[in-house]
Amino acid sequence: MNVRIAVAQMGTKPYQTEANLSRAEQFVARAARRGADVVVFPEDFLTGMLGWKPELLDDGTYRTVFRTFAKKYRIDIVAGSILEKERGKVYNTCYYIDRTGKVLARHRKVHLWPGERQWITPGRGRTVARTRYGTVGLAVCWDMMFPEHLRALVKKGAEIIFCPSSWAREDSGIGLRHDKQAEVKLIDSLSVGRAFENGVVFVFCNGAGVRRAGGKTDTAAGHSQICVPFKGAVAKLNHNREGMLVADVDFGILRDAEKVYQIRRDLRMLLR
Repeated sequence: MNVRIAVAQMGTKPYQTEANLSRAEQFVARAARRGADVVVFPEDFLTGMLGWKPELLDDGTYRTVFRTFAKKYRIDIVAGSILEKERGKVYNTCYYIDRTGKVLARHRKVHLWPGERQWITPGRGRTVARTRYGTVGLAVCWDMMFPEHLRALVKKGAEIIFCPSSWAREDSGIGLRHDKQAEVKLIDSLSVGRAFENGVVFVFCNGAGVRRAGGKTDTAAGHSQICVPFKGAVAKLNHNREGMLVADVDFGILRDAEKVYQIRRDLRMLLR
């Protein structure tokens, strides 16, 4: 089975949801023209995370817009992550929507970045879904730092894991004294490592550019990439500028990885 994946390393205009939706549709249309089966967006790409405006929390509107895009362009969409409110709680949520507009999966970020913990509620559970090209798993940004999260998705049968992120160069804080490229190095090593150690296709989609809002500034780390066992990154944006990468992935490489490393076999034995 082959799948063509499009990764939209999109810049976000903080708080300007209409402008961001319009830009997102351009990426969806572009991915569809290039024959992609699925297009993935970054975390918090509609509103940004620099400061919090309660009036921008989604009530289902943004999810509905992406369902419309999926049907219009006949393409599956990993709708990055959307900040939404339900029963008085705020969640950082990623939706997988198929080309008919059906929501196949919803994942609420489990492992919150320290700056999110004061106002976002962590999700629970690990989310996978069957698609027409295979079983997908979802993670959001800091989730990927925890190997247990990815391993749980593999135990549920995930063959490809999508990880929308809003990862900034400044996230290292005092770590920048040691290496100004610390976050880029972390992203690159985790993305390749997660693909190898789990025998999956790992798709990391980050934001782009410099974002200023609420008196704060951060610089997206970029480095969106698609990684597989044996090869590592088979497609990658080695920068933090806006752009899109498209790559074909043959799931046969996952079967070969299992023959060599027998990760899934050993996991099944551990579950007995």
